[in-house]
Amino acid sequence: MRTSIIVIISILLLNSCTNQFEPKANIVEAKTSTISLNSDNSEPTDIKSNDILEGVVCKYDNKTKYSLYIPTSDTLKGCIVFLDPQGEAALPLRFYSPIADELGFALIGCEFFSNQSTYDESQAGFNAILNEAITELNLSKNQIILGGFSGGGKVAAWLAFDYAITQIFSIGSGLPTNGKELVQDRNYYIFCGHKDFNFKDVKQLKNDLTSKDHFVGLFEGKHEWPSVQDFKNIAYWGYFNLMKANTIAKDQALIDKVYNEMNVNLAQIENMKAYVKLSNYNYGISLFDELAPIDIFKTLKTDFKESRSYAVYTKQSIVANYTEGVWQNKFTQGITDQQDLLWWYEQLRLLENEISSAPNLNTKEALIRVQKFVSLLCFIQTELAINKNDQFKTNQFLSVFEKVDSENADVPYFKAILEMQNGNSTQAMTYLNEMMLKGFTNEKKIRESKWFTGLNSDPQFRELFN
Repeated sequence: MRTSIIVIISILLLNSCTNQFEPKANIVEAKTSTISLNSDNSEPTDIKSNDILEGVVCKYDNKTKYSLYIPTSDTLKGCIVFLDPQGEAALPLRFYSPIADELGFALIGCEFFSNQSTYDESQAGFNAILNEAITELNLSKNQIILGGFSGGGKVAAWLAFDYAITQIFSIGSGLPTNGKELVQDRNYYIFCGHKDFNFKDVKQLKNDLTSKDHFVGLFEGKHEWPSVQDFKNIAYWGYFNLMKANTIAKDQALIDKVYNEMNVNLAQIENMKAYVKLSNYNYGISLFDELAPIDIFKTLKTDFKESRSYAVYTKQSIVANYTEGVWQNKFTQGITDQQDLLWWYEQLRLLENEISSAPNLNTKEALIRVQKFVSLLCFIQTELAINKNDQFKTNQFLSVFEKVDSENADVPYFKAILEMQNGNSTQAMTYLNEMMLKGFTNEKKIRESKWFTGLNSDPQFRELFN
């Protein structure tokens, strides 16, 4: 079945690359002047130099829209395509445009994808985006780097398999079903923070993904798009792989710059947590293989893995992983058994006690990840209950959600929906303002929500994202 899909896609790609797009020069010119593109607005929008273009209508398929950033560099070296689980196409572009300027990468954020998208919708949208990048940006398929955060990372692996994309990254998620088969012949970078509820599973992948084309990176962070510096590691890895494959010209000055920076930072790495330290050594080996000497990274990795501190870390990690799994299973079973609010509160109290008395940092971090796991469970259950207009379950899971993750912006977001269901628009606006103060960024989700159509005439609502 998948072979047939790939054959059909190949024919579509060949048929779509003729006389459908303007030359690359037209879009690059946008960086030095202004252009007009069809966007979500009813009228074309003037786009100034260095703007992120939002709501761009794909010329290959006018039902597909995306956000676009063109770097300030004279030559495009490639394009990074992002899949955000909440459908915030422009969000990663706002974060990572400085990296695009440094390396000469165009950035595309896909509006067609969110965790609610079907795979058929994702295929159709990516087919259009891929043609747009190849023809409008004058790039080869091998210059496309595809990846995403959370569910977007898993879907990226499937799309890369179906469309023969060789460079993939995944942030904050494990492999999808049959994942090792999907990425076995591809450069695959998987990245996860220590507070991410997927951390345990991603860390295990170090034993499963052993090819030199695969890299499992662990960093200090949460279940979210990583910092600019952390994402730069992904971008460098993709860029260096393009050089190794002779897809783009070798940039010795960049290789030397990054190599020297990593060597200078080796002393700082020595003081980092065990998993971060090991991740950095592996990164140096993977990044500079074929391009620069890697013996220093290999030696440091070997010395560290033979040390007593690594032995202690390994032993503690085994116990911590087991403890984390037991707690996750308990809360998952709690949903299956339809436990009441008192049960949830009691389990969270016991979890807090275990965190306070954790025997070591590995176990403490594992238990904190359980809290993030409960937060995710409650988000999902609250959303399901709201869509079913089940206010009893909405209130139950929203109450647990707030208790375990009170600073999460989705808590006041759900409270606002609940108030709209009850006809309390004034209180709903109060919660929406609280939502913004807690860092909510998905304007599209609010503007297009059926729950807030009754606020369209409210001046406060219209100014919410200003």
